[in-house]
Amino acid sequence: MATDTICPTCGTKFEARRHRIFANVLSEAMLTPPRISLKAQLDDSARVRCPNCSAEFVSDGIRYFGFLSPGAMYKLVAGFILAFVIVFVYIELVG
Repeated sequence: MATDTICPTCGTKFEARRHRIFANVLSEAMLTPPRISLKAQLDDSARVRCPNCSAEFVSDGIRYFGFLSPGAMYKLVAGFILAFVIVFVYIELVG
């Protein structure tokens, strides 16, 4: 199931998963300060490059596990973290 993305710069329609940009993890670690933001990490993993004009942008056409958009993935992970914290606090208060 291919998800098409439209470039905001030139309007070219292309398949997002074929034009993803994967950051060089080693150079990112050495040249930039570590990022703690989950949203920033998910946005980086959803970046694509337009095959026509080479514009780079975050695509909503990227799907995690085949069906989750970047926004849905963020909500899912944030929900798991929140649930873990609630369970941990409950165990500390009761136990």
